[in-house]
Amino acid sequence: MLIQDYARGRECSIQEDRENLRFREVARKAKVITNDTVAVIVPYSHGKTLIREIHERKRSIGTPRFDRHDLRRLQRYIVTCVERTLCFSIVAML
Repeated sequence: MLIQDYARGRECSIQEDRENLRFREVARKAKVITNDTVAVIVPYSHGKTLIREIHERKRSIGTPRFDRHDLRRLQRYIVTCVERTLCFSIVAML
């Protein structure tokens, strides 16, 4: 199978960008799948308690409400949805 690397207009081809170590350009040009997903925290089981704890937590001005540790604890309650309408449907079913 022969795959051709077509450059648009005056842009360099992906292979030329790779040779010149322009990896951000390569990533931009080679993106095939659009990222139209949304991560949603689904409040079920112990996840409800974690969400309430994070939401009610006192925080200082300029600091985030949650940190990396919180995200790790919430990981099992996070789902990825393709569209927002689908996400709202999932949450509404709970």
